Amino acid sequence: MTSSPSRPTLDFKLSSMRPLEAVEINSRELTYNASNNLSLRPGVPAEMLVKLENSGDTPIHWKVNLKGDFSPLWCKWEKDFYQQIKAKETIYFTLVFQVPENFFEERADSKNELWKLKLDYQVEVFVETREKGLVAYQVFKLVIRPPTVYINYLPALYGEIDFVRRLISLFEQAFDPTIQTLDTLWAYLDPLTAPRAMLPFLAKYWVAFPLDPRWNIKEQRRLIRNAIKLYRWRGTRRGLLFYLRLYTGLDLEDASFDIDLDLSDLPEEKQKISIQEVSSQGFILGKASMGTDSMLGGGRPYHFIVKICYPPSFQFDEQLVREIIEREKPAFSTYELNLKVQSTNWD
Repeated sequence: MTSSPSRPTLDFKLSSMRPLEAVEINSRELTYNASNNLSLRPGVPAEMLVKLENSGDTPIHWKVNLKGDFSPLWCKWEKDFYQQIKAKETIYFTLVFQVPENFFEERADSKNELWKLKLDYQVEVFVETREKGLVAYQVFKLVIRPPTVYINYLPALYGEIDFVRRLISLFEQAFDPTIQTLDTLWAYLDPLTAPRAMLPFLAKYWVAFPLDPRWNIKEQRRLIRNAIKLYRWRGTRRGLLFYLRLYTGLDLEDASFDIDLDLSDLPEEKQKISIQEVSSQGFILGKASMGTDSMLGGGRPYHFIVKICYPPSFQFDEQLVREIIEREKPAFSTYELNLKVQSTNWD
């Protein structure tokens, strides 16, 4: 009597790495194990662990095929060829599934009036061997659900039913923009980070600062942000320098210059905008020196010169600069505006 060779035996098991956290109310379910359902969130990969165990005494050549009503783009399983598992060997591998991040938005754009959002998909796993063909078959569900945080703040009972979790996620998606706005409310009140539509409100009702339509958005943000300082320093040399720098942006690009510090900290030779105060009584015989204070036309004791040295490609509104000077200077003072391209020297 001769003993027959042992028959190859291949054990197959699926284990979900992210099972569905709640149960369905609908009792019309498939007969496969619900714990092996794989829960998917848009844009986040999820894994199904596969265990193959060869309990026989001979090697087995195997392969796994996937079928179902899901998109083939959701799973990158392309090993449609036979691989060998040795006798008494156990191997593990994962089936990775991932739906697009815009899964819900993409399907909401459908123009079909009879369209219905499908959230549950069926996956069939076939295990074949070269020696015996199909040896194992198992089915599990892909359940696509939106992420929800609100459920964590409710009693556990609410999280045990899938329909309730999905209903709560609707409220979460509806209120979440408002919550995010409240979390970043400070940014809406800061002119440097506020939305463009908020700038007129901040200028008019927050700091009572008149906006000029000739200012671009970047200039508006800087000026509104520092409006209180401009009010405090109005009529001073420091205030006028600060205003002109905020409007033109000159000197602000210097890394050593902080608009919150005293403007005198910036060396004059590095300043693109400077103010020279001139105090003279005019041309008086016996007192005036030629070339120094021999100014014809009378004395100007409250006179100053504004010098702006700008790069060749720099553009600004000269008329607006003059209006700023007229508005910020003391009413009894006079001034001159000296504009020079940066590559030239001062006269």
